[in-house]
Amino acid sequence: HGTEEYNDFSAAAKATGAQKTQLALAFAQKYPDSDYKNTALQMAMSAQAATPGQQADAVKTAQELAKSPTADAGEILSAYVIEAYVVPTITQPNDPDMQAKMNSLLQAATCGEQFAASAPAAQQARFNTILTKAKGYAQLNLKDYDGAIATLSKFTQANPTDAMAYYWMGIAEVTKATPNYDAGIFDLAKASVLAPQTQAISSYLNTVYTSYHGSADGLQDVVNAARSNNTPPADLTILSKVDLENAAAMDAYKKALAQRQQELLHENSCAGMEARLKNSDMSADEWKKDKGQTFRV
Repeated sequence: HGTEEYNDFSAAAKATGAQKTQLALAFAQKYPDSDYKNTALQMAMSAQAATPGQQADAVKTAQELAKSPTADAGEILSAYVIEAYVVPTITQPNDPDMQAKMNSLLQAATCGEQFAASAPAAQQARFNTILTKAKGYAQLNLKDYDGAIATLSKFTQANPTDAMAYYWMGIAEVTKATPNYDAGIFDLAKASVLAPQTQAISSYLNTVYTSYHGSADGLQDVVNAARSNNTPPADLTILSKVDLENAAAMDAYKKALAQRQQELLHENSCAGMEARLKNSDMSADEWKKDKGQTFRV
């Protein structure tokens, strides 16, 4: 295409913001066989990702670039990273296309990690931070809770100040088939400590804790533990409402039994032995004690 192609590409490269997006996409459409088409798509998706209201378009451009038969490893990796970075920030909980978007995100994150393994060390660290976090987010929304926990646990070990990763991990812990409320509530508390300004996190923490424990009593102790630990302390135990009710019932039973024992006649009296043998809670122990004994009448 000669000079015209060169001039169009140069104009796109020099432009900024929405104009860069417009010119770069126009170039890719006008010159589908150009050696610079993939570079133009990269310029467009980067500009879209940085422009409010255009992030969803950035994902579409990234997906187009990743599928390009002429894209090299670096270009494909950049496409996966953009999708992994953008999707978790724009997805709504009630998205009707959640399943499809999360499957695409999981594929982008997983394949991106494989491409990143061959990238320079500095890029590996930066890209894997984005890709691994997105992978955990996708697993959570695909209801692979154990997978999400494993991925996000690995992520938080390397990134212990990322509130959203703890938040997602906490949701997975308390939502899976066999919930781990100790770990889940701790992770939610850690997220609330790291992002105290995010009302949704503290509200969800309070809801989960009070629903499980029966009240907010002791919640501040968990929050304090989260301030000084990145993982749940070994001695952290959060009693459920049922645990507390059972403990209260057992305590009441023991008190009542002690009262009954006090009310029974003296230990060595025949009337006392008879009363204890007739008592269902005490008969077995009384029989073991009295059997074979000689008593003076």
